[in-house]
Amino acid sequence: MVWFVCITVKKILLFETHPPEGSEGVLVGSALHWVVSQKPESDTANLVVAFDLTTEEYLLVPQPEFSSKDFHMNIGELEGCLCILCNYIQKRVDVWVMKDYGVKESWTKLFSVAQPTVIDLLNLDDFLLKGFKLVL
Repeated sequence: MVWFVCITVKKILLFETHPPEGSEGVLVGSALHWVVSQKPESDTANLVVAFDLTTEEYLLVPQPEFSSKDFHMNIGELEGCLCILCNYIQKRVDVWVMKDYGVKESWTKLFSVAQPTVIDLLNLDDFLLKGFKLVL
């Protein structure tokens, strides 16, 4: 279990995360990023927190406006940009990229894959977030 404290202008936030075995922070720019939960009793991690290695400060990363919050979130780096993978179990996977770091409005949905059998075959978490290129 790892605890993060994020201090903003208006409030102090406390986050808890139980990273899956083998998961690590994702380095984008000068910051390490993790998917976390704000509620200790929650089994869904749905926030992204970053630790800036230059300023040595934690921050909450703004997220895109998702159509639904019922998904498993994973993060990665795609061509130098922060990437969010939204896995709506047995429905689809959406891939989002933050083109201008820290700017909520710069999130762009790259694509969705809606075939569960294709999602299982490709294992998109590993395929996209470990540095492989996807050719469409």
